Amino acid sequence: MIKFFRKIRQNLLMENLPTRQAGKTSKYFKYAIGEIVLVVIGILIALSINNWNENRKIKKENYLLSKRLLDEVNKNMASLEISFIRLEKIDTSTIQALSLMTEEYKTVNSVLIDSLIYNILITPNNNFYTSVLNEALSTGKVSLFDNDSLKQIIYNIPTSISKIEESEKGIDVDINQNLVPFFYENISLRAIDSKFSEFGKKIGSSNLNPSDNRVVLKNRKFENILDNKYYLTQRLLSKYIVLQKDFVELKRLLVNNLKDD
Repeated sequence: MIKFFRKIRQNLLMENLPTRQAGKTSKYFKYAIGEIVLVVIGILIALSINNWNENRKIKKENYLLSKRLLDEVNKNMASLEISFIRLEKIDTSTIQALSLMTEEYKTVNSVLIDSLIYNILITPNNNFYTSVLNEALSTGKVSLFDNDSLKQIIYNIPTSISKIEESEKGIDVDINQNLVPFFYENISLRAIDSKFSEFGKKIGSSNLNPSDNRVVLKNRKFENILDNKYYLTQRLLSKYIVLQKDFVELKRLLVNNLKDD
């Protein structure tokens, strides 16, 4: 089409009839304007097609990212539920042990004390799945989402996880620096492990003089250690709850995002 208009333009310029020059010049400008209009239309169509392809590509990436994030969130929610159960077990045992603190420790069931100590030694470490989340953040793919609430909660979750990991590390330090050294000096861990550990049969009972683990129930240091442990686990519990709410909301937004696509 453009070549056609150019051919006409060349023919007009080559004609030398003076009496018709003004009319031919007018025709030339009309054709020139038409040519320009066609070029502009072509450019607009090309841009429109390019934008359509880009939007289709972004929509596809958005869908795939949403699906992968949703799968990861489901795994983390399941893992967090296990952490809630583990933490509840620790807290319940800690509170029960505190309630049994007494000078008359021999009145307490010895097997019960051993089971409580075994539970109190549990560490509430949680290994979160974050590979897809980290990828989305590091590559800037989070910006593909149109929903500002969805983007904001994705930005918030790493902070929530970091706070949990910090609290879990604090509990580990407390156990290793205070609780375990105390038990090393005051009770028989082998007597406990032989009853409750998965390796109990291999460990077996001690051949040393019998150790009455109930004696810790009249020890002020043990009471203080338990009190502090409960405080630390409650702080961790509050952070678990915050992250759980974040996961629930993120899942809702991702499901809606997949429906929209």
